[in-house]
Parts: sequence; structure tokens; C-alpha cells
Amino acid sequence: MKKALIKGAGPKVLPLFLFVSFLFAAPFKWTLGLYMAGDNDLATALDEDLREIKKAKISKDLNVVIFADRGGFSESPGTYIYAKRDTFLITFLNLGNLDSGDPATLSFFVNYLKINFPSENYGLLIWGHGTGWSKSDPLFSKSVAYDAVSSSSIEVFNGELSASLPDSLFKLIVFDACLMGSIEVLWELQNKTKYVIASPSLVPSFGLDYSKLLETFSADEDVENVLKRIVDDYLSFYDSLGFTISLGVYDLSRIDTTEEILKGVVESSYSKTTTELLKYRFNALTYNTYSNEVLDTFAILVDVVDLLNKGWGIKSLPLIFYAKGNFHFRNSSFLSVYFPLSYSVLKRDFVRYEKLRFERRVKFSDLLLNTLKDSISQGDTVYAHFRKEKSGIVLTLQNLIKASQWQCELKIEKDGILKQRLFSTSGKFLLRLTPGNYKFYLDVISGDGTYRYSLSLFPDSLRVDERDTPYYNSIVDTINGGRDILGRESKREKGILFKNGKKYLVY
Repeated sequence: MKKALIKGAGPKVLPLFLFVSFLFAAPFKWTLGLYMAGDNDLATALDEDLREIKKAKISKDLNVVIFADRGGFSESPGTYIYAKRDTFLITFLNLGNLDSGDPATLSFFVNYLKINFPSENYGLLIWGHGTGWSKSDPLFSKSVAYDAVSSSSIEVFNGELSASLPDSLFKLIVFDACLMGSIEVLWELQNKTKYVIASPSLVPSFGLDYSKLLETFSADEDVENVLKRIVDDYLSFYDSLGFTISLGVYDLSRIDTTEEILKGVVESSYSKTTTELLKYRFNALTYNTYSNEVLDTFAILVDVVDLLNKGWGIKSLPLIFYAKGNFHFRNSSFLSVYFPLSYSVLKRDFVRYEKLRFERRVKFSDLLLNTLKDSISQGDTVYAHFRKEKSGIVLTLQNLIKASQWQCELKIEKDGILKQRLFSTSGKFLLRLTPGNYKFYLDVISGDGTYRYSLSLFPDSLRVDERDTPYYNSIVDTINGGRDILGRESKREKGILFKNGKKYLVY
């Protein structure tokens, strides 16, 4: 996990970069931007990594630019932009004390790189605390690039990280932070980079060896060889210390083919029993969010390929280019996915999870709900939103938790008599209601129809006045047996239209 402390806030980012751009007219072969969010309890670890950067012997084709937010326990507190030259760092900007957990700060640094350092290739490394796609758990509320002063971090689930990065600028993005090797994070970075290096597990506070990392970039022109060497060096270093770790390289150009495989898995979950699905989940490797040494079946992060292998015989995914781990991670796939075994945890996170690009495209929560449907609470409250439209009243169910193919059954009573049953998979209903007092009841039915649970609606009642509806009664049985004032019988279904507060007989 990279380690956390508390320290004071700083000024807003100002566009202070233009004055250096003339220094670098010729493009570099590579510019690596290191975004180091150390205004927390990692301040001393950042100092050590800056020393490793200084020591590295690199070629003239490699340009290294560092954004360093150095915390109160650092040798030099404050926020700086440095460039590596030979075995020392040049201070280009002293920015006071910025909030490195603000996505605008990351965006500023990326623009600074692009404007001031023309390069054939760009890479970005994000250094600091990380907790993957969400910071909903109060014990792990750091998402990525946590700043202890502001208590902010750059969110993944709501698009903050993705929006901070331009499309197609970076060839490589590296996370020297915990738990960022998740499938949900990678989907947010599609079109932002071709390759990502990250760990699905916790990262020790030592992190990457920056001397080796930079020298590896200088020693080989083949990018794929460089990526493999970074993983090999990481594994070798922590093997020597006896630390359990994992690290993966992901090729985001293969997201679409991976996505099709996962969609097939989700679809097949509708035809499997909860017993089968729970067995696959219980037997899959997980990533504990407290310690890499702990084997924890109930951890909320599961190894994707191990899960798919247990249940569907799928032994690899195209997305995973190269990965390694040691000890009990030795045979993992080095890619995690969110899969809690508690419905209450899923309920806590569901609103955030459904905002993710991965969830919107794959509907992975269908697999989770098909697995956990026996533990769903009866009587959970769903908020009902009513909106008047020309065609009727639209009822939208908010904060509804269900699989996409499960049906909602809405029962509508008027004056204590059941009038309608409506069905919807979207959680939206068009209500053609005549004036009166209505009460609503909601059930959710699983995809195979064998499981049903009731939910409470709030509000669960509605009064419809004549002025509130353009719709008419389905059958007229109160106005002269269906005859108009001239005694004529209708030749088709009759009704009453309410318009502008007036009542009309309709033929």
C-alpha cells in the first residue's frame, strides 16, 4: 500500500510553465513524468525514491520530469517540479504546497509535460497511496494519489482519473501504488494509454527501484522488453526480502476481446445455481486489503482468471500481457475484480460501481447478484420518482439494486382494488392513470423466475387529479351505459379525457 500522515494545504495551481519551454526544442525519444503524491506518511519514502532517481545512469534520449508533493516529514517540504540531469535534479518550479489529490493538479502536470518537453513517446508514473476503483470503505479512503492535508484523492469510479489524462498521449502508465491492477481501473484508462503496469495487491512502502527502472528504459529500445524487465526486477527485489508481491503488465488494446469473454461469463451466470457460483467464488484466490501474507476468502477483490478458471475453464485473458508474483501469488493472473461475498457490502458500493465504464459495458454486477441473490434483504427501500409527461406519469425507481435481466413487477391499487400489474427490466414505468388515489407495491423477480423479493417504495402512494393526467378511463360504465348526450352508442372503446380541467367523452 504505499504508507499516510497529515499536513497543511497549499495554493491553487497556476500556469507557471511557459518560461522553460524554449530550453527543449529537440524532442526526446522518451519523457517519463513521475507524479509523486507524498504529502502524507510516505514523505520519507519519497525522499528515498528521489535519491534513487538521482543515482540512475540514463541515456540522453530519456527525459525524466518529476512532480513531487513532499510532506511535512520530508527533507524539503513543499511541492516542486524537477528534471533529472546527470546525477542531480534541477528545480524548475517551486509551487508552494499543492493538493496532489486534486485531479486538476494531475492535469496541470500532464499539460506541463506536453508543452515543455516534446517527445516521441510519453510515459506517466503515479506514485503514492492507492485503493483501486473506489474509496467507499472508510478504512481505505484514498483511491489514488492521496493528499493527507486535504484528505482528497483522485477518484476512479466517477471519471476523475480518466478526465485528468488526454487520449493517446501516453504509451505507458505505471502505478507505484496499492491495488491499482484492477479490471475496473483498466477500463477507465482505455484510449489513455496502450500499456499499464500495476499491482492487484498491496505494494510495500519501498515501491519500485527507481535506479533500475530508469536504467532499464535507457538500456533497451524495445518497449515490451522494458516492461518485462520492470516486472522481473520488481519480483527479484522482493523475493530477496521475502515479501509477497505481484505485478502485471496489461495491454489495453486487447480490452475489447477481453470484454466479449467476460460478457459471455456474465450471461452464463443466469443459468447457474447460487450454489455453483458461490463454490467458484469461495475457491478463487483473493487479494487481501490489509496484508499480502493473509489468505482471505472474504476479501472483496478476487483474482479474475482464477475465478474464471474455477467456474468456466478460462485459463487466461488477452488483456494480461506479462505478469509475475511470488509465494501464494505465484499462480495468480495478477488482475483483480470486485466481488464481495456480502450483499450489505455490495449494497454499500453499488451506486458507485454502476458508474464505472467496466460495469456499464459488461454488467458484471449481474454475476455478483446472481451469486448473492439468496442473501438479498427483503424490504429494502427504493426511492420512487414521479414525473408528468404528455403520455402519462413516468415512475423511475432510484437506488434500485438488481441484475439487468431481473424484472420489476409494479402492482397498482386504486381505492384498495388491484388495477394493474406492470413489468420492467429498466426500473422505469409509464403510468396511464385516471384521477384517484393510488398505492404501489414492488417486487423483483430473478432471471429464471424462481426467486422473488419485495421492496418498499418511498413514496408508495400518489394522488392523481384531473389536471395531472391527459389519459382517460379505459372503460366507461358510469355515463348512461356508454351513450353520449344524444343517446348514441360508441363503436369502439370509450373513455373520458381530462384536459385543461375539463372532462370529455372519448370515442
